[in-house]
Amino acid sequence: MKTITKANKIFSFIIQHILHNDELENLGHRVINICRKVIYIQRRIKIRIKAKIAKKEIFHTKWERTLFKLNMAASNKNLDEELNSKLREFVKHIMLTPKSIQDYIADIYIDCCINLQAIAFLQWRKLNNPKFKF
Repeated sequence: MKTITKANKIFSFIIQHILHNDELENLGHRVINICRKVIYIQRRIKIRIKAKIAKKEIFHTKWERTLFKLNMAASNKNLDEELNSKLREFVKHIMLTPKSIQDYIADIYIDCCINLQAIAFLQWRKLNNPKFKF
């Protein structure tokens, strides 16, 4: 604790005696601007994390719905028996997929969608604004 107070005193002494008042005030404004930018970046990151979690939940819901439809198709009596057994086996393997693998697949899929959306947006922007440069 003593070293921290000594360091603070030394630092404040250096700031007060080396820098002039204008430089000190300018430095304070720069520090405040940097802090505001860091806080803004933190907020944006939190928003992106929440959005990715929501997208992952949607992915899992869609995954379960698709499995349900496949399971219903496998129990269809109008299909050939050999095709039915293969479809049931396929659905069984998909249903046994661990949650960690589903999360990994969801992450890759969401990242690819985000990249594709960014590319499409930049292409649209370049098309509609010829002054825009990458």
